[in-house]
Amino acid sequence: MIITTSWDDGHPLDYKLVALLEKYDIKATFYIPLANTENSVMERSQMKEVSKYHEIGGHTVNHIYLNKLTELEVKNEINNCKSELENLLV
Repeated sequence: MIITTSWDDGHPLDYKLVALLEKYDIKATFYIPLANTENSVMERSQMKEVSKYHEIGGHTVNHIYLNKLTELEVKNEINNCKSELENLLV
């Protein structure tokens, strides 16, 4: 049996969840924005630690509604998040 889970928004409490997932050998994907004006986001060092066992997926830079942005702003939100995560998690 294969089980995987996904978690959205990169809240600092997700970092505590990692220990529980690892205890039961459950893999997860964490979709983490780089910033969020509504909630806290994991520290960069925590993201790096999580990435050792789990997948980190790009979210956006600022956790904003993409349908309210121009096409160029959407591309920047997605591409800049991806680039920064790739640099951080190498």
